[in-house]
Amino acid sequence: MRPLCLVYLLALSLLLFARSGYAACPLSDIFSNAGRQDHRQLLQAAAGANCTVPVNGALQNFAVCQTLSSDSAQLQLSWNLTPDSASGGSLMTAALQCANPDGWCGWAIPAQAGRMVGASAVIVKACANCSTGATADKYLLAAKRSSAVVPGTGSLDIVGPIYAARTGGSLIAVFTMHVTPEAAQPDVQTNYISAHGSVDASDTLQPHTDEMAVAGTLSLASGTSSTDSSSSSTVDKATTAHGVLMTVAWAIILPISVAIAFSMRNTWGPRTWFQIHRALGVTAFVCILAGFGLGVYLWVTNGPDTSDILKAHVSIGVITTAYAILQALALVARPKPDAKHRGLWNHYHHNVGRIAVLLAFANAIIGFYLGGLGWGWYLGLALIWCFIWFAAIVKAFYDRLREDRCTFIKKGGSQQNGVTEMSSNARNGAYSNMA
Repeated sequence: MRPLCLVYLLALSLLLFARSGYAACPLSDIFSNAGRQDHRQLLQAAAGANCTVPVNGALQNFAVCQTLSSDSAQLQLSWNLTPDSASGGSLMTAALQCANPDGWCGWAIPAQAGRMVGASAVIVKACANCSTGATADKYLLAAKRSSAVVPGTGSLDIVGPIYAARTGGSLIAVFTMHVTPEAAQPDVQTNYISAHGSVDASDTLQPHTDEMAVAGTLSLASGTSSTDSSSSSTVDKATTAHGVLMTVAWAIILPISVAIAFSMRNTWGPRTWFQIHRALGVTAFVCILAGFGLGVYLWVTNGPDTSDILKAHVSIGVITTAYAILQALALVARPKPDAKHRGLWNHYHHNVGRIAVLLAFANAIIGFYLGGLGWGWYLGLALIWCFIWFAAIVKAFYDRLREDRCTFIKKGGSQQNGVTEMSSNARNGAYSNMA
């Protein structure tokens, strides 16, 4: 029972480590509203001389302006809203400004409230080779990695070119876009997100931290705005916890459990290896159920997504979780070793477990892609898997060689005993004949 106690202590340590804040993701903030800092600050619109932006060497006045962030970047959006008889809606001429002259800043309308992925944005960034010191374009924020944020994409209906400049320690972008009649109503709030970050030596956008992003609502007609710093961060923490739980369960704990059953039977004895194998399986099953619950929460919170890769991730996740439940039920209904159907049960248990682990590994790769993780995460997961299976195969191969060697020695001893016995009998026969 001592190895079983050690396994449970390890599982408890992992859970306490996750609770303490792995990747800034305290589980208490996810399962309880007590840890959620849900505060809203109502900002008042300013008008007149306060809403001026330098454009092409002259000051341009805007009817409304809002400071969207209170950090050092001081990201501000100023705009005019005028009727557009051609479309029946309105034209919004806006200026995006931030005190981040060597990086980038952006303003976006999300597909889902508070969510970066799927949003359409206007982003201005520093540009060393540009005459104005900056460049701006519209973007579709397809994922949380730089390669998925491509200029010239997105659903914002931009009219004409976007003016961009770096002046007075600030980045400025001025653009005009069509606004629907509904969004131009005074009582309608439009969801928005804004953020700022850095660029690398080649002026490529770099990912931002949670502290550099703001989500909220904005009335394009009246200028009133409210921000919620907790809504997007809570979803991000739930996403991180989901990924950690599922990756640890499927890609680390269960492969170790399978490797122990495969390679340690003859070393630890039937009782010890089985207790450890079962304890690891139960620990992984608890993590899987918790991760699946967070996945359901994220699906409900974010709403259905139309991307095929997310649908594949969700579908594989449902299948592997169903396999995990079947394995748990099979453990409860496990027949005795001498039972008639034990062989059939063994085939079922082994094959379902192997299929589930392989599918989950593929799903972990998809999850890394959806999360915008770097190649280091893929390499780390691959190294962990290779180490686990390589160690198990080497151990099993060593045991097989040792077993074959013992068998060979036993056979050799038996043959030698047979030859000695035959020689003795022959000598005895010769002596008797001589007598």
